[in-house]
Amino acid sequence: MSTNSLKAAAEAGRTVTQALGEAFDRMLADGKISEKDRDSIRAIAAYWRAGSGKFGQHG
Repeated sequence: MSTNSLKAAAEAGRTVTQALGEAFDRMLADGKISEKDRDSIRAIAAYWRAGSGKFGQHG
């Protein structure tokens, strides 16, 4: 996914997480990733959202 795609998604009112989710769903449909990989990606995204997207900060 290019930075132009992410910029267009943001301008359309979608979050980066939504845009990436759609991209991963397309990759699954195209056979580029497995269903297990997609589920793992979703779990990581949920963890990231729960932490307010602040990687590298430890409590």
